[in-house]
Amino acid sequence: MSIWLSVVRFVPDPAKGEFINVGAIAGNDGSEEVEVRAVSNWSRAKHLDEHNTLSAVMDFISTIQDQAADESISKVDIFRLSEEMSNVVQIGPPVPIVASSLSTAIDLAFAELIVDPTSTRTYQFAKKHGALKSVKAAYSARDVVPKRDPQLRSGVYSTKFDFAVANGKAVQLVRCWSFQLPNQYVLEEELLAWTWAVRAMRQSGGGTATPKDSTQDILVEPDVDIEAVFIPPLPNQTSQVAYDAAVAACADGDTKISLVAATAAASVAQRAVTLLGASQLSH
Repeated sequence: MSIWLSVVRFVPDPAKGEFINVGAIAGNDGSEEVEVRAVSNWSRAKHLDEHNTLSAVMDFISTIQDQAADESISKVDIFRLSEEMSNVVQIGPPVPIVASSLSTAIDLAFAELIVDPTSTRTYQFAKKHGALKSVKAAYSARDVVPKRDPQLRSGVYSTKFDFAVANGKAVQLVRCWSFQLPNQYVLEEELLAWTWAVRAMRQSGGGTATPKDSTQDILVEPDVDIEAVFIPPLPNQTSQVAYDAAVAACADGDTKISLVAATAAASVAQRAVTLLGASQLSH
């Protein structure tokens, strides 16, 4: 695996240069997966926090964790942040590391670089990466080349997807989810906001989508095929309110969203092939 590692530092007084390592970020160049872990015991950092700036570090790490869970941060982003951030939060540039997995790389960082006596493994749940990987593999098997990370805009609404399949216009939009994430209520809120934007797009007559790193918009018509590919909740999960909300929202005739398990990603790709063929015949 081509794994890189970056360390997050708390610098309570940048003029003095004193710092303490409080987190680690590991990523895989090949799979685009990223994992983030912060210390569970902040007492050492709080002891240095004379100017009450530690909350900024906590907020930053929380934001990075959310982005990593949503697969929207990359090695390039981390490298840019390592160059730009020079205040109370600083990030080391990503460096290659020999490890069998991202979790192992994070464990090594905590063993060698970060003091956290009460640190425990917290990533026992599956993030959406598995669903992303399944969809990408299904597309590839059928020679479908999707656009990545398109941002859909329709009226005052803007929402993101993971894939767009287009032939002059979008024929399919896909967003992946993991319903195993621990903060179910935040996940539920995000999902409902997404489905509301989809509903608004369908009712307002469509919109446009801009893929990541592109300025060229793709036309999105109101009847575009929309798929939500998901990793189901764990059997012993204490709450699955986000999944329940997804089932209800996708059953709503106004959203017209197909809810598809990641294990059935092949059906999503086959649907894209069919839609591309129909689009070519209509030209």
